[in-house]
Amino acid sequence: MRTLVLDTETRSPWVLKDTGVYVYSEHAAAHDRDGYQLLMASWQFLDEAPTQSWGLENGAVPDEFMSALTNRKVRKVAHNAQFDRVVLSRLAYGRSDRFLDPSQWMDTMALAAVYGMPKSLDRLTKFLGVGKKMTEGRSLILFFNKASNMTLLRGALDYGGEEGLLQAIKATLASPLEIMTKQEILEAPAARGRATEKKKLVALLETLYKWQTYRRYNVHDTDILVDVVKALPSMPKTEQQFWVLDQEINDRGVQVDLPLAKAAEERMQVISSETMITLKHMTGCVNPRSIPQFKEFLEVFDVSTPSLDKAHVVKLLQDPQLPDVVRTTLELRPLISSSSVAKFSAMHQRCNSDSRARGCFQYFGAHTGRAAGRGIQLQNLPRVPDDQVEATTELAEHPELVSMATLEEIKRLLRPCLVAGDAGVFTIADFSAIEARVTAWLAEEEWQLVAFRAGLDIYKATWAQMSGLALEDVGAEDRQRGKVASLALGFGGGVQALLKMGGARLPIPEEFPDQYRRSVYQMFSVVEAEISWGTGDFAELALKHTSFREWLRTVVEPFYESTLRDAYLDHLKLLWRRANPHIKAMWRAFEQAFRAAAFTRATTKVGRITFAPGPRRNSVRVELPSGRPLYYWGVRTRMVVNDDGEERERLGFTNGLGLFDYTHGGVLTENIVQATARDLLRDAMIKADAMGARIVAHIHDEIVAEGEIDLLGCMTEGPDWADDLPLGAAGVTSSRYLGH
Repeated sequence: MRTLVLDTETRSPWVLKDTGVYVYSEHAAAHDRDGYQLLMASWQFLDEAPTQSWGLENGAVPDEFMSALTNRKVRKVAHNAQFDRVVLSRLAYGRSDRFLDPSQWMDTMALAAVYGMPKSLDRLTKFLGVGKKMTEGRSLILFFNKASNMTLLRGALDYGGEEGLLQAIKATLASPLEIMTKQEILEAPAARGRATEKKKLVALLETLYKWQTYRRYNVHDTDILVDVVKALPSMPKTEQQFWVLDQEINDRGVQVDLPLAKAAEERMQVISSETMITLKHMTGCVNPRSIPQFKEFLEVFDVSTPSLDKAHVVKLLQDPQLPDVVRTTLELRPLISSSSVAKFSAMHQRCNSDSRARGCFQYFGAHTGRAAGRGIQLQNLPRVPDDQVEATTELAEHPELVSMATLEEIKRLLRPCLVAGDAGVFTIADFSAIEARVTAWLAEEEWQLVAFRAGLDIYKATWAQMSGLALEDVGAEDRQRGKVASLALGFGGGVQALLKMGGARLPIPEEFPDQYRRSVYQMFSVVEAEISWGTGDFAELALKHTSFREWLRTVVEPFYESTLRDAYLDHLKLLWRRANPHIKAMWRAFEQAFRAAAFTRATTKVGRITFAPGPRRNSVRVELPSGRPLYYWGVRTRMVVNDDGEERERLGFTNGLGLFDYTHGGVLTENIVQATARDLLRDAMIKADAMGARIVAHIHDEIVAEGEIDLLGCMTEGPDWADDLPLGAAGVTSSRYLGH
């Protein structure tokens, strides 16, 4: 099979990062100002001939290049191939709803990602040591994306190119000479009354020179891409198959209820505007969105917080002594900073003329292999609670009612904006507790595996194991404790991880150690005798209050409640770790094996995972149960200073962006578990596709397909490499995407 390595340069009045490539290239230009244009292309048949180049000034694209695009016997290679494949589809087929077959393509960006290498071509060439991109590229792309500059280029080409322009400029000079260098022509004075004409001609010539540089840049990119292709390892067969499926899903797109999205966006804008006026009046802030301004308002009421993120605001709102005006403003502020407006807007920006949003997924968006969202960010759409499904569906079916909806009702409309189109119904299925199942399977935590195989409620089973209660004695409150612990603690987390997963809302049992309660009050008892107790913040805060009782109420009791909660969550952490000794041991074993592979070049097998030295010094190759490698490059340790001023060693590696990422046994476990869960989803999707499923989305551990199909069977019958992993899945059918 012949291999065609290629690169393209384009322009469009649409902003690529806002619309995505499918909308960007939908409408071809009748002339420069109308729409998308293919400006130039360069290509090389690998090891056959030097790189060839075409620009729009050359007329029709050569037949050899055009025929290769649709020839099944020619493999097409590009960096970020989705872009080049989609923009060239418009050229190949003359329509915007038909796309070049991705099975004939290879993407070097995807290939680099699979091996943990940098995704950008610039960083990748440096990593591989095969060349360097021209620095002028970005500025030239921006320059020729402007219609006015394309008009200048067309004007320059009308003169027949460089020689014609130089002759025209010579004709404007005061004393033309027979023989002049280019520089002499440009520097010579114009004849009287012809300075403006010369200036215009020079602008055309400068534009032409930029265009020539742009052509060289395009050719150079293809040349270095050829070197990249030769330097990269081959794409694993299953990953190439999954990349092709990813491209087909992006090409297919998902139907969007645009009238509903528009109505929701307009309602959110009204809510935001009205709330902004109210907050300006209540706070006195010129811009209540401004964090510094809003913190100044809080300080008037002696309320301080290190951050205004969701977790810290929730903690503030739990204070029963919080002034009413502060409470109200904290509750209102999210209404002016909601990201949902942008999500509804993205639905319009990302939809083609057939109301389908395409290009919503990026293959291998994370180091673990999980996909990333583009545009609409389907991974971040809030779920519709079970008790709100009926009301949300009713609102979605009657968009005229949206103008009276609340913010929370509007947010719940994000998912229902996605509809099944002509198929009439979605089949939606996702893995049940997939990360907990994989973690238990990798660690051989037998009691969890038994619970999963028996189909038990894993959160009840977790609390039973942690507390020693019989399963039938675990109530709803205790089940929630088991759930929070299961979701938060599998990767070495502690109190902060529990808080992120809802630990702040867990009720603290009355019987939780009385001695803790007593010790806290004993610590503060000296204040009654001497108000100047201690140093720092507590002493300063104490002196602000007129009585010990007020100080105790406003400072000591909130501190006590906070530390009591932290103590209780730390208690839960210890209970969970005692109940899961094999998982705890796995964290340590993974880190030890990782260090050995990086620093002593030793290969260690830990259960189903193999840690081996990578191809470079201080690199690690982790072989997953599926056989897929997970690479870590530039592994090293750093000495860092903690909050107590103490130095400690931190382990880390260089990520694909060239930044240093810290890691440890828990994080390594999280990476490996998520990568394994991703491979399970990959294999289930490939199986579903082979059955004829029209997959339109895959979100975390969930598959969404148009039409009715047995997705559950695809997901619960594990692949050969995980045939003893107890998998579970749940699913629904719905005309709108509501989740379950």
